[in-house]
Amino acid sequence: MNYPSMKKMMICDLSMVPEVEALKDNEIILVTPAGVLIGNPVDTENLGIVATLAKTVADKHREDLKVDLNTLSPGNDGYLALRNVQLRTGAATYNFEELLVFFDQIIGMTFGKSQIAD
Repeated sequence: MNYPSMKKMMICDLSMVPEVEALKDNEIILVTPAGVLIGNPVDTENLGIVATLAKTVADKHREDLKVDLNTLSPGNDGYLALRNVQLRTGAATYNFEELLVFFDQIIGMTFGKSQIAD
C-alpha cells in the first residue's frame, strides 16, 4: 500500500499552525529551489479561484482513478495552496494572490513572521 510521505504529512500539519489562535499572526515560510515563499494557507471555507480550480481538477482526477476523496494521495503527490504569497529569489521579489506549491518542490518549512530583509 502506498502511504503519504512523512514530508507531506508534516507540511500539511504544520501549514495549519496559523489557524491556532495563539499563532494566528504567523506565516508559512517555505524554502524551494525557486527561492523562499512566504504566505498563508488558503481558507478552506473561502477558497480563491486558483485553489477552487485545483481542487476541482484534483477531485476529478481522484474520481477517475476511483480513489477516496478524503484520502491523501501517496508519496509526495499533491500541493499546498497559499494566499498572499511572496516569492523572494536573489534580489527579486514576486507577489501572488494565490499560489499552488507542489510538495516535491518544498525543501524546508517553518512558520513565523517573515524576517527576511527586503
